[in-house]
Amino acid sequence: MISYISLVTVGLVLFNRKIVYYTLIPATLYLFLCGYLSLKDQIPYAPIFYLDGLPYQNMFWVSSMMYFIAPILISCLILFEILLSQ
Repeated sequence: MISYISLVTVGLVLFNRKIVYYTLIPATLYLFLCGYLSLKDQIPYAPIFYLDGLPYQNMFWVSSMMYFIAPILISCLILFEILLSQ
């Protein structure tokens, strides 16, 4: 969710709103659809990260999320700082 919100906000600052909303609406619908299907047990929740133990005591889960989310968050924060300082 961090990358979703950050990239949408950066997109609204950098690009035409029409372009951002054309990509935002299908991505949001897909996100809600996946969440709803996971809630109703139609699709399993995070089957890649669920090993035969407790799923949240898995260091792989935390490490992989930080590996993919941290660069997006840092780059968005730097870009916001540059845009707001102008």
